[in-house]
Amino acid sequence: VLLSGGIDSPVAAWMLMRRGSRCDFVHFHSGRTPEEADTGKIEDLAALLARWSPVPLHLYLVPVVPYEMRAIG
Repeated sequence: VLLSGGIDSPVAAWMLMRRGSRCDFVHFHSGRTPEEADTGKIEDLAALLARWSPVPLHLYLVPVVPYEMRAIG
């Protein structure tokens, strides 16, 4: 699931998990590191959604900056 900071992606993930799907989350952030990007809200959303999952969930935090820099250079 592509997890953003809005309400629609967590609700969609919850609906999938209610049907028995296993979800892993991907969030693209604008910082060079998760600490710099302040991904706390996304981590909180993933932890909240983990309550409905019978298996461990994975959250992948992907920095966008290195890819943007590659496109410029």
